Amino acid sequence: MSPRAALADHDDVATGPAAPRSGHDHEDLPPSVVIEDVQAIRALAHEARLTALDELFGTHRVYTATELAAQCDISPSAMSYHLRALEKYGYIRRVEHAGDGRNRYWQAAARRLRISGFDSSAHAKNAYANAQIKSLQRRIGDEILRREQRGPSSVELHPILSSGILSLDEDRAQEFKDRLYALVAEYEQACSEHPEEDPASRLHYFVSAIEEPVRRAAPEGPEEPADSGDGADETGSETGDGAV
Repeated sequence: MSPRAALADHDDVATGPAAPRSGHDHEDLPPSVVIEDVQAIRALAHEARLTALDELFGTHRVYTATELAAQCDISPSAMSYHLRALEKYGYIRRVEHAGDGRNRYWQAAARRLRISGFDSSAHAKNAYANAQIKSLQRRIGDEILRREQRGPSSVELHPILSSGILSLDEDRAQEFKDRLYALVAEYEQACSEHPEEDPASRLHYFVSAIEEPVRRAAPEGPEEPADSGDGADETGSETGDGAV
């Protein structure tokens, strides 16, 4: 699933800070890391940290602070600060790169990241949601600008963002979510098994299938008796002959 998910649903997970490891093969990573601590969730309330996590969990590569700083559009020193904070709360780990003692390398603490524990803190929940929305807002704005700069295209472009309401029974609603996330998992698995060193295209996806409350109209009560009429309508305007 997405590197950042809001529900922990696996038992085979790693929790807490990860110790420095030699090498950088993602095959030795645990399946998931679950973050439940409220302070750890609050630590995500920064767009640069979310972007760094997208890179680390999405590619399973090792990065230096300088490489991630370029992705996050901040200075390497600021990126180092954010990476140490993410390490403190168990999101990422340091790795030793053979033959390179000059740079510090960072890697995701697991193949996937699960965020839980929102029920215990409204502040953490709101901070996390606001950071996600801000990140998405920036990406949408950037894509609109890119399309404007490219001008008319002979290739049909997909919508930048698509939303809607599906009215389904329980079985079909579950089927929709299963197929949606299975498609994401399929491509994530392919990218993990056959990573592109120099990809021709990078796609950011933001998937959310949220249950919408079913609102039904209240039962209608007995009809009110018709007004016998005294020469005025509901607005107080005169009616009948001679009205203007």
